Amino acid sequence: MYSGNHSPSNPLLTLLQAAEHFKDDPEHSFPLRRRGIGKKQVEQFFATKQLTNAISLPYQAARGLRYSLSAAIVHVVSLGENMVGIIHPCKVYGAMAVGRPVLYLRAQPSHIADLLEKHDFGLGVSTEIFKVRLRRSIGCGTPTLRFDRRMGDIANARASNDLSQELSARRFCDALERVLR
Repeated sequence: MYSGNHSPSNPLLTLLQAAEHFKDDPEHSFPLRRRGIGKKQVEQFFATKQLTNAISLPYQAARGLRYSLSAAIVHVVSLGENMVGIIHPCKVYGAMAVGRPVLYLRAQPSHIADLLEKHDFGLGVSTEIFKVRLRRSIGCGTPTLRFDRRMGDIANARASNDLSQELSARRFCDALERVLR
């Protein structure tokens, strides 16, 4: 699942190409949820390619978001190369909170790449490497892109223990106090 804004800062073409690649494989489905200036292009891609394994879902209000996020097996997070240091895709924290692994179509270096490297709750691959793997017909069920429950458990533990809102607010306040002294 991709649950985030459809915008130039979150390139989705590689994910859309993956949906096209697996269009005849009932094991792979591609729900994309949210809104943004690119949502119309996503829906046009699905229609043009006649993808029955991909669906564009409507925006989900925050109060019900945990239910849709927990419906996914793996969450896709993307970040455009030219956006590193400007934006931070916070959708990674929603995936972590519901205990799901992350496939990060990555810009390197970035904070998300650092989190994945440190905590092993998903995989980060460049969009070019991902495209090569698709061309070779290597899917998410192979050893090179395998996701398991352990990754989801790690993600949830890190979100609860290291990245909670309470802990983050405390760290921010501590840093602000040090600066203001």
